[in-house]
Amino acid sequence: MDSEIEPPVDYVYSWSSEHELPLEQFLSKHKPSMIQDNGSKPWIWVRRPESVAPAMPDGVVEEALSILEDATQKNDDKIPTRSNKKTGARSKKELREEVQVKASEELKKLSQDKEFTHGKWLFFAQPDSVDGMWTRIARSLASDERPQHLICVYLPDLYDKAAVTEVLKVLIGKVGLTPSSAKTDLYTQIGIDSKHPSGIRSTIWQVKELLKEDELQKLRDEFTAGQNSFRPSKPKMTTKKDDPFGDEEDENDNPKPAIKKGTKRKDVFDDDDDDDDGTQMPDKKAKMSAVKSARKQNESETEHEGDEEDKPIKQNAIKSDAKASATSGQKAGASRLGKIKASRTKHD
Repeated sequence: MDSEIEPPVDYVYSWSSEHELPLEQFLSKHKPSMIQDNGSKPWIWVRRPESVAPAMPDGVVEEALSILEDATQKNDDKIPTRSNKKTGARSKKELREEVQVKASEELKKLSQDKEFTHGKWLFFAQPDSVDGMWTRIARSLASDERPQHLICVYLPDLYDKAAVTEVLKVLIGKVGLTPSSAKTDLYTQIGIDSKHPSGIRSTIWQVKELLKEDELQKLRDEFTAGQNSFRPSKPKMTTKKDDPFGDEEDENDNPKPAIKKGTKRKDVFDDDDDDDDGTQMPDKKAKMSAVKSARKQNESETEHEGDEEDKPIKQNAIKSDAKASATSGQKAGASRLGKIKASRTKHD
């Protein structure tokens, strides 16, 4: 499927708006890192609703192959490496570059004459990052924003510099990803790559040919700023009115008024060692006596109500507290691509 520009009918790894699964489920089910290469180097496709497959013009590949073969034959090893001013002989490097430039121009003219100009921005991704890259590009594409894995973002006319640059800006500034280069589908069809014997440059555009370094940095900063704007800021609460559940000690630096020794405490079960002023009851026997007295009083009051009704009430209260504590400690589970026409990824 390396040279295909449209997925086969009913292809399992192809998504469009008519697909039975929503985009998010499709992306989760068919992650690039999880798809095994069965020998066909499968692609994963995501297509926009208005995407239309480009027709292959008759004879375009044959004419392109003829241009490529002619350029390859002119890369003759018999040509001297260095130029000779006395004989007027030109160097191999000069002749090779001249042939390559001429062949590139002929291929461009052929593409435009045959209206076969579509191509793609290429992303080369490592296995540990390809899933995230693919998901971000797929979402952007579907929402109408303009070994290794390869991700392609297709465009209708790769020789349209303005349109290609605009898509590049969206990819960097909105999606946060910078492609490697741009290549026409005709080049793919006739097998031009960086190791082709013709020496013809395998790409039409490099990123830095379209955007200066300061423009690139500005777009990257734009993406970073957009990401930061989605992070909620935690409000600072300073008063009891602003934060009714905050600690009272955080409200001000004024110490609490000390409890006088002679003041009778309302809760006889509180430990006086926890008082703010650190004072203690002078006579611990008095405290113990009060505790015993209170317990005796409680027993007397519940004697007529019956212990059989009192015990279940206490047990229910304990279960309720335990449940609330366990729930509050849990966190929500984290759920775990220009024509723009289609985007795809494959295993090489």
